[in-house]
Amino acid sequence: TDHDALYGIVPFYLRAQELGLKPIIGVELTLDDGAHLTLLAETDEGYSNLCQLITVARLNAPKGESSLRWDELNARTRGLLCLTGCRRGPVARHAAVNDLAAAKRALSHLLDLFGRRNVYVELQRNLRRDDVKLSRRLAALAQERRLPFVATGNAHYLTRDDADLQSALVSIRERAPLPQARNLLRPNHEYFLRSPAAMMALYSDLPEAVATTLEAAERCNAK
Repeated sequence: TDHDALYGIVPFYLRAQELGLKPIIGVELTLDDGAHLTLLAETDEGYSNLCQLITVARLNAPKGESSLRWDELNARTRGLLCLTGCRRGPVARHAAVNDLAAAKRALSHLLDLFGRRNVYVELQRNLRRDDVKLSRRLAALAQERRLPFVATGNAHYLTRDDADLQSALVSIRERAPLPQARNLLRPNHEYFLRSPAAMMALYSDLPEAVATTLEAAERCNAK
């Protein structure tokens, strides 16, 4: 789920097929209020809608940027699964500051847009100080609304050893020396792709969050 693009989807899809893996196609979209929303293509219609949303968001912003208005989601949600997003997601960003009323409103808005069968409350743990507290708070919101919650890995590199390389690439992109780019970098080296066993250990208190990933994956059949 790259940010605001599907640039790598063809080699990813072909390589996954070669390896006998099921490719799941998705995008992390940037909304006009700064929120991040993760959408997965459940069907071919969903993939088409995903492409349309990316195009609209790109046309709304200067070259290289993206901005999707909430109302532009209205007619383009069929065939898509909605994950409520990372820490900058419309629900998590309110839950992080314990504004549960705003978090519930944001969640209700997503349910209106996508339908309750298609919304998964997203939990992420990258060993930040308040990750466990935030994920438990989000899980409680999901349980209150009788919604599924799912554990995802906010992976930006393959292994922990790749973290420094990713920081260097961010620094190059921003045209700034590493010390000056610090506020743009990940806060630790925990944004790597974890094994199933590692994810189970990380969510030992919320095992259903890991189990639900299979349910969501089985639903994604866009070709």
